Amino acid sequence: MTAAPMQQPSHLVFDVHETREEFRVRQRSAYHAGKEAWRDDRINGQALQLYEELVRRVGANAYCWIGEETLATELGRSASTIKRWMRQLVAAHLIRRDRQFGHSTHTYITAYDQRDITESTQQETAPFVGSAPDPSIRSDLLPDPIKDQNLNSRGGGKDLTENFEHTPTTERLQDEGVTDPVVLDELQHRSIDDIDTVVRYVARCRDRQDPRRAGLIVHLLRRPERLPTRRSRSEYIPHTQPCHSSPPETNGGLTTTWGTILERLSHEVSAESFTTWLRPTTLLHLDGDLAVIGAPNVFVRDELENFRDALTSQLHVEVGQAVNVEFAIGTR
Repeated sequence: MTAAPMQQPSHLVFDVHETREEFRVRQRSAYHAGKEAWRDDRINGQALQLYEELVRRVGANAYCWIGEETLATELGRSASTIKRWMRQLVAAHLIRRDRQFGHSTHTYITAYDQRDITESTQQETAPFVGSAPDPSIRSDLLPDPIKDQNLNSRGGGKDLTENFEHTPTTERLQDEGVTDPVVLDELQHRSIDDIDTVVRYVARCRDRQDPRRAGLIVHLLRRPERLPTRRSRSEYIPHTQPCHSSPPETNGGLTTTWGTILERLSHEVSAESFTTWLRPTTLLHLDGDLAVIGAPNVFVRDELENFRDALTSQLHVEVGQAVNVEFAIGTR
């Protein structure tokens, strides 16, 4: 007697008929739901960052399977903090969770629930071929933007289901490595001239192999007042100046400068705060009156706001002029 073939549970099968564009629209709607909850004060900014990370982990699948302890280890926070933010997301109806085998948890994005309901009949009748995909089976559709271009910005508030991929501006940004749909939606109305100006400026300190390149492009485009202006070639000719008034331009110089600043800060803040929040940071960019400080994850980046005054003061002392400090996710 031949046993009947096992049917894979429908909630474990991703939609093989979903196109790349349909996936992007669906994922953008999930990101938009998180932004709306944050603007309505139903979640805080750090819970929003965690939610966006969960959306990325779910990808094209029905859920991601991860516990609070794993997230805490990967994101550099305590398990109790992760649990607190998870409760915010559940209370805001952004995620659903069910515990499996007494320790790990399936996390579902509620923005996808309606889609699951409307397509459940199709999925249940579709033949099962092979095994269930890995939770990151379609991660190639959307490169993880958290390191390269998730800068310290609240983003826009418009409908993220708008089709923007085919505009000259977004195509130009994608050519430069900017692929986050939220960022593309935010910057789609910037002029090509602005983008070209920023790209030429960034090319002076970041080549195409540098993972920080796209993040710096987005950072400058988000701040029109910081766009570099056209200047004569003579302004780029090196002049002999005291070292304290000329910011270092090489990675070696940045490392030395940042090491000096951290050494001084270690005597101004508690040992615990320094070890947790300041020691993991790097100086990614220093040119003129702009300094970009890199953090290993979103939580360190957000916490650096509490040290902004001290960091600004130390940079002022080091380079001999007032410096505007920005925080980004990225390491050397």
